[in-house]
Amino acid sequence: INDFFADPTWTQSFQTLRTYTVGCDSAFVLFDSIYTQPDVRKHFLIGVSWTREHGRWLVVHNQDSELKS
Repeated sequence: INDFFADPTWTQSFQTLRTYTVGCDSAFVLFDSIYTQPDVRKHFLIGVSWTREHGRWLVVHNQDSELKS
C-alpha cells in the first residue's frame, strides 16, 4: 500500500451527497468519487459508517461501489 500512496500520478475527488447522524455517536456519509490515473478514470459511490468511542470518530464500515457508464 505504501507504493500506491507514493505514486503521484493518481487523484481522487470526493463530493458529499448525503450525511446522516444518529444521536451524537453514529454517522453515515455518502460520497460521489472519481478516481483517475493517466490512463484510468473510475466513478465510485462510497459509503462510510462512523461511530464515536472514547471521544474519537472511528470508521465502522466502508463500501466502495464502482459505477459503470
